[in-house]
Amino acid sequence: MAWLDQTLSENSQYPTIIFCHAPLSGTALPADDESARPVRRNAVQPADALERILLAHPQVRLWVSGHTHTRPKDGDFMTDANYYHGRILNVYNADWDNESDIYTNSLYLFEDKIVIRTYSHRQHAWLPQFDRVIAATAVLTQAA
Repeated sequence: MAWLDQTLSENSQYPTIIFCHAPLSGTALPADDESARPVRRNAVQPADALERILLAHPQVRLWVSGHTHTRPKDGDFMTDANYYHGRILNVYNADWDNESDIYTNSLYLFEDKIVIRTYSHRQHAWLPQFDRVIAATAVLTQAA
């Protein structure tokens, strides 16, 4: 945690993407009982320490994860709930699903934006309904 906090502090002027096996807590649709998903055992840990670090570094724009095997046909793949604290988009990556399809998320980095596109290898086609564009500039906040 100290390394991540220091590295983000030293590079605060650069839009940042973090790749991690596990997703951020609460970045999926709520469960039927309204509890936050992904559940604690599926979310990156230590969640509280990571939350403090991420909230202190507004240059973090994307968190790219796997672990939950979230596929494009799942409601959690692309929803407003994927935004951690309304600011960091958790991009979920799928595994090989039961229908033998493989999906690839591609990130295109531009000076002012990040474009996320999803490709179906079975269909040999991009799935434009899952295209997303995220501003590459850091969301700066005023100190209180």
